Amino acid sequence: MEAEKKKKLRIACAHDLAYTPQYVGAELGFFEDQGLALEFVPHPAGVAGVVDTVRLGSADLVLGSLVYALRMHETGTDTHIVAQSNQQTRNVLMSRREDDATFRWADLRRRSIVLYPGEAPTAWAAFQEALHRHDLTTGDMQLIIGFTAADAVEEFVRGVGDYLFIDAEAALDDRLRCAATVADGAGALPWSIYSTSAEVAAARSEDLIAFRRGLGEAQRWMLGHSASDIADVIGHRFPRYTRARLVQILERYLELNLWPDSADVRMDQILRWEGALRRNGLITTRNPVTEYLSIHAESLSVHE
Repeated sequence: MEAEKKKKLRIACAHDLAYTPQYVGAELGFFEDQGLALEFVPHPAGVAGVVDTVRLGSADLVLGSLVYALRMHETGTDTHIVAQSNQQTRNVLMSRREDDATFRWADLRRRSIVLYPGEAPTAWAAFQEALHRHDLTTGDMQLIIGFTAADAVEEFVRGVGDYLFIDAEAALDDRLRCAATVADGAGALPWSIYSTSAEVAAARSEDLIAFRRGLGEAQRWMLGHSASDIADVIGHRFPRYTRARLVQILERYLELNLWPDSADVRMDQILRWEGALRRNGLITTRNPVTEYLSIHAESLSVHE
């Protein structure tokens, strides 16, 4: 019984299609093959509610952005990054269906953008990183703020603005076409990562390595299968979607290259994302994140 308890990993995260690899791994037995059973634990809404689960001992891992790991540190937890789930933001730049012009980032200069960045400030930071990499700032364009995602779409469709910045799911509208993904401009980022405390990392090192292996298997399986195949596996976990809608969203996420082919954490991506978060006020400490966030040694991938 004690051995079984040790093999259970409790994960705190939003119930979201963006985190599909963990659900695929659970359904297809990739974690079971590693001797693990996953449990997705309930938690209060918001960053603090998710982060506190590890601090209070009700979860072993937190899945969310790098900001979550930073918040864990700020609440007194020696934080370890264990694995990577997503490598892209879901946000896109849309044009109108009839506009078939080839998009270039330089074209944003002196253009107007209707935008609904959503509730997560990291989406806006990723857009700013895309602009930064193309020698642009938001001062080079006119920004038109939408009250809701639906409002932003309707305003844009009726002729307001040159481009629409919005979440990919909200952008699934036959009147729109994708001009560019934010990921096209910003490059791959450690968008969603699994974090834990130093205590859990030390006590369960082998289990965390096994978890990363199972997650990597799920990610690679997904990249070799269609949205329809994936929907067959996880559809029952997302009853709020019709099957057609579920397949449509998964197809878009595959097109966005949302999921990597490995659960390993890449230090070059961490450092580049840190720079973007600093420029956008999401990291306020002057110390480099590498001084207070450690990465599970077997996960670290270094790329020049």
